[in-house]
Amino acid sequence: MYAADTRNVKGEHVAFNQTSVFIQRAGGFGGRRTSDKSIVPVDAPQRAPDVSVREKTSVDQVCGCGLIDSGFIEF
Repeated sequence: MYAADTRNVKGEHVAFNQTSVFIQRAGGFGGRRTSDKSIVPVDAPQRAPDVSVREKTSVDQVCGCGLIDSGFIEF
């Protein structure tokens, strides 16, 4: 689990980010299945977003890792 505070240019706390990774069939190492560092997320507000950004994923981002056959994806 990875946790990071996000701050603006003034150093003011803007957000707390928490990320965890689940890798299917990658167990058996004896670690705990839960964490006391985990924070329960809050529900999203019931209103329109403050801002919305839409970006197109480039072909090299999708197929650059070599795990996806580029012929499988329609462009």
